[in-house]
Amino acid sequence: MLNKKLIIFFVFLLLIGGSFAAWRFMPLTVENDTVTLREDLPPAPANYKALNEDPATVAELPEERLKQYRDEFAEVLKTIEEHPDSFTAWFNLGTIKSYLGDYTGAEEAWVYTGLLSPNQGRTHMNLADLYANKLHNYEKAEQEYLKAIEVEGGQLERTRAYRELSSLYRFSFADRKSRALDILRVGIESEQDNAELLALAGMWAWQDGLLKEAEEFYVKYLEQNPSQEQAEKDLAQIRQQMKR
Repeated sequence: MLNKKLIIFFVFLLLIGGSFAAWRFMPLTVENDTVTLREDLPPAPANYKALNEDPATVAELPEERLKQYRDEFAEVLKTIEEHPDSFTAWFNLGTIKSYLGDYTGAEEAWVYTGLLSPNQGRTHMNLADLYANKLHNYEKAEQEYLKAIEVEGGQLERTRAYRELSSLYRFSFADRKSRALDILRVGIESEQDNAELLALAGMWAWQDGLLKEAEEFYVKYLEQNPSQEQAEKDLAQIRQQMKR
């Protein structure tokens, strides 16, 4: 069973070697597939100014929305040239590229935001979602969800990270399905506002035939949400099955 200490240790191993040295000042020159924007910043992706739109993705966008994204892309590039250390600008650059199907470009931009500000949970969440849903690199998605859980962030962000990581284990890893409930247990123990995680854990435990655990999850959920009639009905069914 996973626990908080195990997750912390795992994330520590993932983050070893994450530091970088100061870089020599070479304004807007390409070297080793990177661009140096300012001497005190890590090199940026060489092709950050390029927008490699995916034709299929673009074809599904209304013309007005497509123009909006392209205009925003031009504006965010101006912001980066003026403020190369802007976390928001690099984050938005990744978002726009993702909207237009440039997933490699989005990945590079969001990885760079992680270098500029390592403790931003939203960066790790965006990367995790990109890896899980667009690039189908589930190993990388797992790493980013774990990082999102560990860095500073809000309650809703952490809850979402626990939920999405548990779904990744349950539906995308044939050999890690059992970890889905494990990570939900960690989230339930760690987070004060854990009703969503309790509901999900109860449903999955019930589906897996873990009736005693399902009962416990549902009871805890109903303690926080006593007016949820469907949860009451589910709990009654679970208890009926336990008597058979």
